[in-house]
Amino acid sequence: PSLLRAAAKNYGDVYAVVDPGDYDDVLDSLREGRESKTKGLRRRLAGKVFAHTSRYDQVIARYLAEMSAADRATSQSQSSSDPLAPSSMPERLSIEWPIKQRLRYGENPHQAGALYTDPHQATGQNLVVARQLQGKELSYNNYLDGDTALAMAREYAEPVAVILKHSNPCGIGTDASLVRAYEKALECDPLSAFGGIVGVNRPVGADLAVQLGKIFLEVIIAPEFDEAARAILAKRKNLRLLEVGAIRPPDAGLTMRSVSGGMLVQQADVQGGARADMEAEMKVVTSTKPTDEDRLGLKFAWKAVKWVKSNAIVYTTSDRTLGIGAGQMSRIDAAKLALEKAGSGVGGSYLGSDAFFPFRDVVDLAAEAGVKGIIQPGGSIRDEESISAADEHGLVMIFTGRRHFRH
Repeated sequence: PSLLRAAAKNYGDVYAVVDPGDYDDVLDSLREGRESKTKGLRRRLAGKVFAHTSRYDQVIARYLAEMSAADRATSQSQSSSDPLAPSSMPERLSIEWPIKQRLRYGENPHQAGALYTDPHQATGQNLVVARQLQGKELSYNNYLDGDTALAMAREYAEPVAVILKHSNPCGIGTDASLVRAYEKALECDPLSAFGGIVGVNRPVGADLAVQLGKIFLEVIIAPEFDEAARAILAKRKNLRLLEVGAIRPPDAGLTMRSVSGGMLVQQADVQGGARADMEAEMKVVTSTKPTDEDRLGLKFAWKAVKWVKSNAIVYTTSDRTLGIGAGQMSRIDAAKLALEKAGSGVGGSYLGSDAFFPFRDVVDLAAEAGVKGIIQPGGSIRDEESISAADEHGLVMIFTGRRHFRH
């Protein structure tokens, strides 16, 4: 790096080359020998050198910063009971990401868009390094929705199929048979599934490919597609197929979101998911106690509601979503929307809420619809009101002590 930087500083006389893609330009420049052209090329090459060595330095800086943050977090945990001390976040955040793809546009056609790659995630499991087998170039919205679909698939140990639309699940199903898991997910909201994105955590075979080919989908994400499945889905030329390799558990890294003038950074919301010890977090707060079947249904509801935009309510069984209410300004409206989506088939189901109930209205609505149990974080000053309502109706209610807002 020191030699490269020194050469680049002397670009007036030196070609400093770090990219084999520039070899032809350098050879042509040397052959021509025209100073008016060669100096401009040397200046451009010098810029690439400093970008290249900057990334190298940042890899080292990031590693050392993460080690220091881990040391501070360990020290903090030994001296304080607060596991979320600000010292666990890095002191500085350096970003030097190369462009991977200039997108046709952003969220809307009048917005420019591009995809940049995080060098630290080059060996991770994500859409940036996924293998696209067929279909049109991925769009900005495809990447957004697909990222959520893959993250959801990674949280389930059992075979799962998820269908997404606008970064919200419109169906989740689990089953020993991946085909049946997809059918369960589709039955939740077949209308919204049109033009959606499907994510699964098992390889796609011909039997599932036949089902997937029956409706219009934008993207299918899977560990792999066998030859028979690829032949069936090849008939839909615009359909994007993405292979991500054997599904691995979710990463406990950092997530970033830009705001005007800065960047919001937080730890990824991976705790309390399907592969964590959820039993340790659950607390039954009602007189009616859950059966083993109830616990399965409530766990499924809790895993599902985590991925729905707040305010969020879901109605589920132990292996599928029945109705999903996403992104409402009030929790009762989310509950009503989910109930409308589910129709009349929620008797004996379970309700999951991403945050606590400020009033008892959702409990009353759920009981009237025939719900058996409710799972929610708890923590409201009116918790006793909700608990009393659940007891009045003979419902099971579990507090998790963990919120899953998703904005």
